[in-house]
Amino acid sequence: TQFLPFVLSQIQEEDAFWVIYWRSEPITERQYAGIFAQAGFELSASLTTDHAGNLIYTHRYDRRPADSVAAFGGDERVTFSLENYAIYGDVKAGETLRVQLLWTADQRPALDYSFSVFLLDSSGLLVNNHDGPPLNGQRPTSSWAANELVFDEHRLALPADLAPGVYTLGVKIYHYLAPSEPLPVICDPDQAAEACEWPILEQFPLD
Repeated sequence: TQFLPFVLSQIQEEDAFWVIYWRSEPITERQYAGIFAQAGFELSASLTTDHAGNLIYTHRYDRRPADSVAAFGGDERVTFSLENYAIYGDVKAGETLRVQLLWTADQRPALDYSFSVFLLDSSGLLVNNHDGPPLNGQRPTSSWAANELVFDEHRLALPADLAPGVYTLGVKIYHYLAPSEPLPVICDPDQAAEACEWPILEQFPLD
């Protein structure tokens, strides 16, 4: 009876948190989701891992931001909205960038789309990218419900000979049958690449 009040006291100032537990069967969502919902959080990821024959359950909860970062699609197609993102790590030689994305779709997508997170150098050349279905294939877009918050993560390993310059991090969405035709972006031109081809998540100067 004291556990949930303690948890709520710890997450009041947070925008997201993870619940991880180990038991023979999962705790039903309704056992605690209503309390988290009252605190302004929505379930965005559910993962199960087998560790030496024992199941570890992992759930992530996020607050829904008031404004989205960018939208993809539209014009009678499904519209994906990038609601929020977080970047962990530094743009330095030999480092790894961890990019976390929070998505919604305005309807259940009929197709399974791939998401591409990429880093470009000062000349616009590709340094590295990570492409694939959301959450390493565990949340294909055809499984999304309309307006559901969906957590995704991508990791970019940076080369050991990374040169000084300004590096740009971006994101695209495409279907695997047409990788050269990403979904169009509905965005603020000040926050996107030329012609709104893709939203700029961050720019990193490296001396």
